Amino acid sequence: MSPAQLDHPVVAEPHDGVVWKVLAEVAAERQNQVAQGHSLTLDDGYIDRELARASGAYALNAAAQTAGSLYWPWPGHTWQPADARRDLVRSAALAIAEIERLDRAQAVETLACP
Repeated sequence: MSPAQLDHPVVAEPHDGVVWKVLAEVAAERQNQVAQGHSLTLDDGYIDRELARASGAYALNAAAQTAGSLYWPWPGHTWQPADARRDLVRSAALAIAEIERLDRAQAVETLACP
């Protein structure tokens, strides 16, 4: 029996707060990244899509448990995979960081070219 077939409130009623719990975990991970020194200013320096590649690396690792490190954009000692779920939370937080970076870059470009 697959987890999706279980009669369990977490599976059966994702709209009853479960999705919000997961989103809160991703937001907390993003806040943790910033608190650990990965500031918005630092993120803005990643103009070669490093944040997107890091997000992809963690997502790939969650899927294959081996391939993610091949796409990690930073030195190997900073690659810290965990279990699939944790890697997906990190991936989502890094994707948000990249989206935020793109939005800030677009805002700056818009202000520079009225």
